[in-house]
Amino acid sequence: MLNGFVGEFLILLGTFNSTLLPHARLFASLAALGMILSAVYMLWMYQRVVFGEVRNPSNLKLADLNAREKLVLVPFALLAW
Repeated sequence: MLNGFVGEFLILLGTFNSTLLPHARLFASLAALGMILSAVYMLWMYQRVVFGEVRNPSNLKLADLNAREKLVLVPFALLAW
């Protein structure tokens, strides 16, 4: 599994509890807000790209992945897993 969220959460938690930085809680709160807004945007974009309707008629002719492209994709999927 990709654990980017866990790393971001721990960094923000450490920053929020830091006593070394002035205004650390403000910086951590702004960074957390940015993280939440970016996740919302990515989910919105993913929904439109993957599940949205095709608006350009020429894109209806595009084929799905062929066998060679799937073969190339498998190692990357295994490395991410």
